[in-house]
Amino acid sequence: MKSLFIKPEDEIEIKIYVAKNTDETEWFISDKKESLESLEKTNKDTIVEHKVLFRVPSYGDDVIAYSKSIETDGSSIKVNGAALQYERFITLLKSWSFCDGLGNIIPTTDENVRALSPELAALIIDGLDRATR
Repeated sequence: MKSLFIKPEDEIEIKIYVAKNTDETEWFISDKKESLESLEKTNKDTIVEHKVLFRVPSYGDDVIAYSKSIETDGSSIKVNGAALQYERFITLLKSWSFCDGLGNIIPTTDENVRALSPELAALIIDGLDRATR
């Protein structure tokens, strides 16, 4: 049963799997390890599990995200869906396990979130959306 009040320590964990292809020229990503293992061109020795942790969104988080994603032209108001997703991502993100080439965790800054590949960001956002429905 869901709680009536969200606690700061309540978390959502999204798992992402990353692997190189057999000639190590590109990366494959998925939210299912089995998907990468079943691809013929996946170098199975390179599959790595990454975790992205988010806070469980509260009513206040939703209000803030919506308020930052409203657009108006003076006569109408609309919500920018992409801006809403981005604001939720930034607001709720606690940590991730993505590392640089030296094995250091890449900080979860606004700049580094903007630097994510669109494919990786979409996969993470999809996981967050599924977890919060």
